[in-house]
Amino acid sequence: MKRIKKERKSFSLSVSLYFIKVILNIGMRSKPVKRGRSEGEQLITKILFDTSLETWEYYKVKDYKVLVFRLKGEDFYSVVVPELLGCCSQGRTVDEALMNIKEAIELYCGEKV
Repeated sequence: MKRIKKERKSFSLSVSLYFIKVILNIGMRSKPVKRGRSEGEQLITKILFDTSLETWEYYKVKDYKVLVFRLKGEDFYSVVVPELLGCCSQGRTVDEALMNIKEAIELYCGEKV
């Protein structure tokens, strides 16, 4: 009986990892993927597996895929750009967070605001 429970856990974990790869478009590449995950992919995995995660959604801002998420008990939305390590922002609403990350991307890339 214990063995069946362990197999179910590993199956659900592998299914969860598969969906994360699909979300990040990692598993759908035609080119060979490096064995190690990039720091951006590690960050996204850490966020999505956080037990205090309340809601999350991807958006496209200035040709970058950004992750907007909210943790339980927080009054604001956080935003990260996995492709630009260290580029993140937050806002009281999703729209405010997206405006703030747009400005952060421009500053990160050295463009004029």
